[in-house]
This record gives sequence, C-alpha cells and structure tokens, in this order.
Amino acid sequence: MTTTKGKGISRRQGMKLVAGIATTGALMGSGIKVVRSQPSEALVIGGVGSLSGGGTNWGLAIQRGTLMALDEVNKAGGLKVGEKTYRLEHKMYDDQYTAQGGATAATRLVNEDRVKYIIGPVASAASLAVLGVTQPNKVILMSGGYATGVMVNNFKSEYNFRVHNTPPEFMPAITAWLRQTYPQRQRIGFIAANDATGQSVVPQLKKFYEEGGLTVSYTDFFERGTREFTPLLRRMIAARTDIFDVDGNTPADSGLMVRQMRQAGFRGLIIQAGGPAVEQVMEIAGPLAEGFQSYDMLNFDSDRGKRFAEQYRALGWQGIMDAQTGAFYTATKVLMEAMRRSGSTEPDVLKNVISTVDNYDSGVYSKISWGGQRSYGVKHQMLLPFYIAEVKNRRITWAAELFPPAG
Repeated sequence: MTTTKGKGISRRQGMKLVAGIATTGALMGSGIKVVRSQPSEALVIGGVGSLSGGGTNWGLAIQRGTLMALDEVNKAGGLKVGEKTYRLEHKMYDDQYTAQGGATAATRLVNEDRVKYIIGPVASAASLAVLGVTQPNKVILMSGGYATGVMVNNFKSEYNFRVHNTPPEFMPAITAWLRQTYPQRQRIGFIAANDATGQSVVPQLKKFYEEGGLTVSYTDFFERGTREFTPLLRRMIAARTDIFDVDGNTPADSGLMVRQMRQAGFRGLIIQAGGPAVEQVMEIAGPLAEGFQSYDMLNFDSDRGKRFAEQYRALGWQGIMDAQTGAFYTATKVLMEAMRRSGSTEPDVLKNVISTVDNYDSGVYSKISWGGQRSYGVKHQMLLPFYIAEVKNRRITWAAELFPPAG
C-alpha cells in the first residue's frame, strides 16, 4: 500500500467510499465548480467519464485531475488569456462506460452547455462516440482510449488529442523489460471485453508481444458484465501459458481476473500492460495479488508523487487516487498553457498550439512531449514516462521506470 507522509493518503484506502464520493455534483450532471472570487467571466471546461460502473475510478481520475488543475489556477487569480482573465469552472457528465453514454454526455456538453473543450473519457468506445460529437462541432477533445481510431480517423484528429500512453507507446519497452527480467517465461495469454476497446487492444498486444519474441498462447473475449472468468482462465492455463496479461480491463474486472486465476492454480507471472489498477486489484484479490505487476502512470513514492498526493488531499479527497489522475491534470494544464501562449480560447487556434506545448513540466511530470506522427500520422499523442509497479508483501513497490519512443 502506497502512502504519503503526514496523514497518509492511500490510493487503496477508502475504496468502498468511491461510489459515494462520485455522486456529488458531476455524477448528477450539475457540474462541480471550482470558483474563487477574482475574475467575473467564467470559462467552462467540460468533462466526460465513467462515474458509475466498473470504470468509476478512471472517471474520478478525469474529474479530480481536471479539478486540481483548475483549482490551482483559480487560487492564483484566474487564467489570463490575452487581455482577459477567466474564472475556471468544470462541468462533467457520466458516460456509464458505454459508447451511448459518451455520446449523450458530449451532446449535452456541446449543445446545452456550449463548452468548447472536453477532458476525457478513458474508454475507447466512449472516446470514439464523443469524437463523433466534438469533431463536427469543432470542440477540442483531450481524451484517452486505446482504439487506433481515436487517432487514425477520416478527419485526421483535427481537434482531438490523446493524453495518455497506449500500447504503441508503452508495449515495446514493456516487452523488452519482460524478456530481460523473465527470460524463462515465453508464453503469454490475455482476454478482453467483446467491444470496441477489447477488439482494438487484442490485435495490438498480439503484434507487440510477437514482435518482442514472446509466443501468444491464448486470447479470447468476454461480454461486459461477466463476473466469472474461470472457464476462460482454465483454458488459458491449459494452453501452457506462463504469463497472464490482464491488459486494459477495468479495475473491477482486473481484480476478479487476478483472484480467479490464482484460485484456478496458476503459478506464473500476472501482469497488466494497460489500466492501471494496482490498488483495485489489491483490494479485490487480497493476498492473491502478491507478485502482481502492472504498467503504472505515476510513482507515488517519488517527491513529485508525494506533492501531488498532498495537493489531492488538500481538496478534501481522502480516498483512492487513481494514477491516471496525473495524466488528466497534466492535460488540463497543457490546454490552459496553450491558451496563455496563443492569447486565445478559440478551438481553431488551440488545435495548432496544443502540441507545441512540448518538453513541458506539469508539476507531476517533469517533462511531457508530443509524438504520434510515425504511428498515427499526426503529432497529437502525449508521451509520458511510466513505471512497472509490483505488489510485494501487500505493498506497492517500483520495479522499473520506462519511457515511450519518440516520434
């Protein structure tokens, strides 16, 4: 369990309170506002994310990361853009971790609330649906989503940017690290949801693992809402799999998979090249999470991680903090920095400025940059350093720090 000094926030502590916390403001669609008394003119940043269901922790990462960045600027007197200074507000709606929910949330933000910028969502299906609303309305979208279509699309990602690493960014380094660290383990298996997210992730993982020299021993799909994965996992074991990748499944599903895989007798390595959901896996799998390793987005034991956790706690959030919070905090700060540099709040200006906010210190990351030209044909992919977290003696430790390739 990772803690900070002082009162000791834990990303795992208070897991059972998450649903209750999420019901305030944004979950009900009323919007959470971060307001200080200086500027009179408001600038609203929209949000879309899962504030109910299996992806709730990721939705809270969007919500809280955005709110932290806005609060920081409001406390300093507001956002100065050209000759104007704005009070920043946030309005977010629940996508329920579905494509339809994403489309509904984005439509409401764009048509009713008239927002020009949306942070989130995380899920591919929801991100693609939101993109179908934001692009024709010329709204800036800074989202997640592993699906290639988030970046490679008919409109060349004109107004959208992806703000966390995806398999093309982290898999080459993770595969090389696995081969070096566990040379005796050669056969890897994974399962994914039978939707846009899973159908995009599985071919990507297969490609990167095979290019890295591993044998893909088993893949399969399950329907959303499945809670009993044991039949699929037993087939994976029978295929002589010695590495199980939980891949980008939701925190709730990932925890169940780890627990059920160990209960089925698997003694190999369990990793998560995606997510991340280390604390949730620990919460659900308990002692069976021992040895679990995961791609992670923030080292909470570093000085920057500790300061970020203290800033989070200062806003009254004492429960779990998902590691993706740092990415969406950074995305929001990059958006505001683009406004400052350009002297404009207009999407048609900002779409050409956001990716020039390069080698930027967001506070939580010492350096972020933009890539994607080689992989997607457009430099709208944020590149972040990342980590391999490992559960040892019921604590989170850090096995490696890795970096995505440039370009």
